[in-house]
This record gives sequence, C-alpha cells and structure tokens, in this order.
Amino acid sequence: MRARLLLRCLAAAALGVVIPFTLQAQDRLEVLKMVLAEPEILPGGEQLVQISLRNNSGSTASAGLRVEIHTTDNFRTGKRGQRAVALPAGTVRRVFFRLKAPDTPGQYTVRLRVMTADFKRNLLAGKPAFSSRFIVAGASVTPQVVLPRESGGPTQPGRSAASFRTTGGLRFERPDLLWENFLVEPQQLLIGESVRIKGELRNIGGDIARNITIRADYVDTRLPTRLHPVSSSTVDVLAPGEKLEMEFEFRFPNDALQGDYQFMLTADVTQKVAESNEKNNRQTTDRPIRLSKILQIFPEAGFTFDQSGLFLFRWKSTIYNEFKVQVGTQKSFEKKESFFDIPQGEKWATGNEIVPLPGELPGMLLGLMVKDDADKVFWRVMGRVADTNKVGFSRSLPFQISVAEEVPPSRAAPAHPRNLPRAN
Repeated sequence: MRARLLLRCLAAAALGVVIPFTLQAQDRLEVLKMVLAEPEILPGGEQLVQISLRNNSGSTASAGLRVEIHTTDNFRTGKRGQRAVALPAGTVRRVFFRLKAPDTPGQYTVRLRVMTADFKRNLLAGKPAFSSRFIVAGASVTPQVVLPRESGGPTQPGRSAASFRTTGGLRFERPDLLWENFLVEPQQLLIGESVRIKGELRNIGGDIARNITIRADYVDTRLPTRLHPVSSSTVDVLAPGEKLEMEFEFRFPNDALQGDYQFMLTADVTQKVAESNEKNNRQTTDRPIRLSKILQIFPEAGFTFDQSGLFLFRWKSTIYNEFKVQVGTQKSFEKKESFFDIPQGEKWATGNEIVPLPGELPGMLLGLMVKDDADKVFWRVMGRVADTNKVGFSRSLPFQISVAEEVPPSRAAPAHPRNLPRAN
C-alpha cells in the first residue's frame, strides 16, 4: 500500500498536483458501537443515538459524523444530524444525536456515515454505512441491529486513509445519576399555599440511563422514616453529561400538622438502572420547611424594639379571619398571669397587623418583666374563624425591648451657669 501511495505521489508531483495528507492521522480510527436508545418508539418521538469512537493512532484524529433516518425503501426521512469531532490520541469518545422519529408507523433505519471533518467526502471507500433498525409503534416487525453495512463492497486498501470496524464485548462506564441545584421554596409556608420543588437530574456516568423512575416525597421531621408522596414520573433516556430540569408543585392537606418538614428527590426508585454509584440518587433539603396556620412576619425572632419607638406586630393566615396578639414572659404561654392579649377583652382584630396602645407596650409588658424577674419576652398570634369559633395559634417568637437607663442624680452633669436661675 505504501508503494502504491508513493507512485501516486510521484505521478501527482509530475503533474503539479499537491495531495493532502491530513487524513493520515485517522489510520486507526474505529467506529466501535452505534446504539439506539429506543428499539420501539412512539410516532414523532425523540430517538437518541449513541456513537462510540476510538482513536488508536498516536495523534489527534478528526472526522465528520452524519446520521439519517431511512425508510425500508432506502429513502431518507426527516432532518439529518451531523457533527465534526476530534479525538486525541488513544481516546474513546461517545457522540450523541437526537433525531425526531417519523410520524408514520413502520420499520426504519438510523444510518451513520463517517466523512471528512468538512463533510465533503467519505472516509471509507464504497460509501459504507453503519446502521441500526428501530420501529415506530404500530408496526408488527421485530427490531434488529446490523453493524456494519457496506453498500459498495469491501473497503479497498489504499483508497481510504481510515479503517472502521466494530468490536464485540466492549463495555463502557456505567451511568451515574446525580441531583443538582435542589431548591424548595418558600422556606416558610402557610397551610393552603403551594410549595415549589425544583431540581436538575444529571447523568455524570459514561453511558445512557434508560427508564429512570423519579419520585418526590416529604417527611415530618418528627417522623423521619415515614415518607409522604408528592409526585412520581419516568424519564425514558438520559445521555452522559445531559441534565433534565424537573419542577413539582405541592400543597399540604388542610389537616396537616404544623411543624417542620423536609423534601427529597429520588432517582431510579425501582433500582433498574445499573449505575457506577448507587448511593447518590437521593437529595434532601438542607433546612426544614416550616408549615404554619399563622405565619409571623414582623418582628422576626430576636428583634429589638426601642422603648420610645413604634411597636408593631404583623402576620398572615389563609384560615383565620380574626386575631389577637399575645405577649408575655414565658415561651409556653401557660401561665395566664404572665401574658396578656392585644386587643384586650372581647375585641378581635380583623386585619393582619396590630399597633399596641402606649399603655400596653411597653408599659404593661415591662411591668410583667419586673414582676416575673424576666429578661426575655415572647409573642404569638391567636387566630379565630368567626363563624365557627375555631381557634389556632402561631409559634412563639422572642423579641426584646431596649430600655433606656435612668442616670442617677449624683452622676448627672451640673447645670451650666447660664442656665441657672438668677437670684432675686
């Protein structure tokens, strides 16, 4: 072959023609495998094609890959896909194409042609093609794989700078499913409101993952082993390096208990996907989500009011329509003598905020602090449904009052002579 190539070069030199040698780096480039994700697919569905290449040479090899869907009459249907690839020396690479399946049921063939990187000519003599068959649902045929197919006879040495062949028994890395960018919001939730759950499922492994079962659940942190379902679905195909954004919306039942909840996303619930790592399929929220019947907005835990400033309490609720704010020196609000209501007596507020009267705050509360010898104070909201008199409470949050210290007369600064009263 080298002698024949040398004669061609000498003849070309005599004619003044320069023959490119850019394809010499491809002498041992191989098509190892072509796999279809779906041997049977619905009309108009998305067919994922995986092509595996290996560069056995000592330098970078380039090629152009073109895939097409053909009918049994050898006519191309739909849009083709093509991509130029470059493989460093001694590496294996998997290239993926997504093709839209025909709308008509029947048997079809995905055909691969290996060309130069500029797609101007074939790298193989006789226009050989690798092919794999599939069916579109509705046809009563059995899919089969044919590798390779050569429409123009055997490859002729010396007429191509690349050789392509299939290899049996080759195994790639397994797929590996991992959750990323897991987000649950809002962090504080009222009964009757919806929570949004978002996450990205990525295949960080080396091969296609098929028929991936996905499930979203939540647990009460007081009963962490009891899962409550949110949603479940199935992902047909996920290629290596590919990610799928998923979003769920969920509303707790009206009889759900107030408290802290955690959400989790699980991939491959049925464990049918053989992965390189089976221990990273579940992702759980870092912080619990608080579910409340009354959500306190202001003041936040630990907020400090100035003794001479404005006192304000604000909240929201989707269940109750009448409210009272309770303030006291005990977090549990068990002793009636250690807290009082605002407004007092039989009155109820119908809005979502209360500004206490000056005699109530800070006056009455400071008196309770002195009586109970307490340095901490708390507030909560009591809600009521006017028609049924059904009552519920928010959680208890701490706040503070900045008390101005009185300066003893002995430490007070002497009056300026100009300000002293004149003697008669």
